[in-house]
Amino acid sequence: MTSTLTGPGNRPFHFMVPFWGERYRNYFIDLFLPSLLAPNNLPLLQAKDGHKFFIAAPREDWEAIKDLPIMSRARRHVEPSWVEVSSQPHEQTGSEHERYAAVLRHMKTCLRTVLDAGYHPRAYGSFHLPDTVFSDGMVASLLASVHRGDRLVVCPALRQSEEGVLAEIDELGLWSHNPAASITARELTLMPRRAADMAVRHLHPEVLIFEEGALGQPATPPFRYWRVPEGRGILLNTFFVAPVLMDYSGFSPDHTRCLDHDSFENAYISANFGDSAVIRIVEDSDDFVMLSLTPKSVDHSAPSSDAGRRSALRRYYDCLCDIRRSFEIHAVHNRDVIRQKLGRTLVRWHAHDLDDEWMKLERRLRRVLDRAIGDYYERAIPQGRLAANRHNWRTVILDTPVFDLPRTLRRLIYRVLLKVRATGGAFINARGRGW
Repeated sequence: MTSTLTGPGNRPFHFMVPFWGERYRNYFIDLFLPSLLAPNNLPLLQAKDGHKFFIAAPREDWEAIKDLPIMSRARRHVEPSWVEVSSQPHEQTGSEHERYAAVLRHMKTCLRTVLDAGYHPRAYGSFHLPDTVFSDGMVASLLASVHRGDRLVVCPALRQSEEGVLAEIDELGLWSHNPAASITARELTLMPRRAADMAVRHLHPEVLIFEEGALGQPATPPFRYWRVPEGRGILLNTFFVAPVLMDYSGFSPDHTRCLDHDSFENAYISANFGDSAVIRIVEDSDDFVMLSLTPKSVDHSAPSSDAGRRSALRRYYDCLCDIRRSFEIHAVHNRDVIRQKLGRTLVRWHAHDLDDEWMKLERRLRRVLDRAIGDYYERAIPQGRLAANRHNWRTVILDTPVFDLPRTLRRLIYRVLLKVRATGGAFINARGRGW
């Protein structure tokens, strides 16, 4: 079914993607765009309603793709608009670190260029990168969000190994052609549960360290995940997301000024959306899934190190401390209300119906989050300010980890804990609740 109504006043979508070079051009043409041509994605839109696709690319890349059949197919739904960028970073010499830094600066320039080009106060922005693949239903979900009045929709993602995902897509024969189209072009129809299954089974080696309990797991990771037993899926907690829908009506024309001082990932969403009530997080893979492809050979993960044998209680305590520190670093210190909401959210990626085992684990993990950061949300705090300085059992026990204290003080605390346990007492926080 094709929808010509995108929201109040028939406001159009402005999709945006930057890329340069043959590798990322092929990602765009062979994977990203075909996934957007799945039945419940771009085919729900009609180009005559003003929908546009802003493509920031060098001239040689635009010339290579503009007349391809798949671009002709896409023009029925969105009008491509080329935004010229340079073909490569200016700095091509120096150390590996200097060249990598130059690539990041060039990427930031390209992001800013396409974001400025795609801005219009009547449009809904949808920003993407070329090495991603969407399941069917992404645009249908965005249309539903627009009708609900959502101003921001963000999609969590972890990186997947490109080789495994592509091999499985080929093996399952998921490529298809639309015989009803006058100009045929292949589309990639990936149903959400199959995409979620792929996302979990083909996690890139660099993100394996972020599984809770993994050897060498960073103390304050930007995301962490828990595997549900027997391959049911994962539950993800993350501070980094992709803005797949942005209501530009509330944006300032200088909405990219925040990029002068920080990266897109850290600054753009938070600077332009100050009210967490307007955000919708894609919390369940049944809505839609985004796969982020990276070659398996591109692996800069640090070697795993054994932290030594620790009891289950010590591992649980360390987990609470790490969750709290991650939340403070990524959401509290910079008063980022978007990440404050993300930090309390568990995202489901699953290939089957949620069963009792899944829900049992999810309830347990929600209790873990509450025990680690629940004091920040015991009462409404105006203007996104959190109750970071209120005294309670978390600030005493978790803010300064017991095992970081001098040995004599640790022994004293341990004896107090044993005494409390023996007498059936409990630590009482400022609101009179036991722990």
